[in-house]
Amino acid sequence: MSRDNRAVAAAGDLLVLAVKPQVMPAVCRELAGAVAEGTLVVSVAAGITTASLRSWLAHRGPLVRAMPNTPALIGEGATGLYADDRCDASARARADRLLAAVGITLWVGEESLMDAVTAVGGSGPAYFLALIEALEAAAIAEGLDGETARRLVLATAAGTARLARESVLPPAALRAQVTSPGGTTAAALAVLEEGQWSALIARAVSAATRRARELARGG
Repeated sequence: MSRDNRAVAAAGDLLVLAVKPQVMPAVCRELAGAVAEGTLVVSVAAGITTASLRSWLAHRGPLVRAMPNTPALIGEGATGLYADDRCDASARARADRLLAAVGITLWVGEESLMDAVTAVGGSGPAYFLALIEALEAAAIAEGLDGETARRLVLATAAGTARLARESVLPPAALRAQVTSPGGTTAAALAVLEEGQWSALIARAVSAATRRARELARGG
């Protein structure tokens, strides 16, 4: 164990850069020249491009961008990955094994798509948690006690996610199965669509994608 970042970077054959995007330039410049050419570098910083990482690190070896999400803490994560043209099959496989330890891995062929991965996968847990918060508050407002509301909402969320993952039917078909004409679900969904639910989600993801691009430009 060492407090000397350059010594650590020089000693290993796999280096994970897991810092906030805003401080990544300074961290990489501190390591410039210390990373061996054969070392696989994996970055998990949103918006930071491979071109920028190479420039700051002065690294000519394999480099992979990864965007995991917080469910990785319990082994249920989803990680988007991109490898540039200096990353061979062996290096890709190493990066995949590293991130597969905490969930599924999904590779994209164009680096620009990592911004969408960040907006959906990286930021996505916050969207679902916001929905859980809102449903829990609504349940309490309708008279349920706090514990019952939380258990009901969490079990519904977990069960629905598992159903969607394991079913051969797409989410739209599963939703239709629950939505009887003139029923309670139809009444609720009508309110959501009055508020342009689908368009609002699209705007939120678009905003997160734009922010990832701004971070790439140092914004």
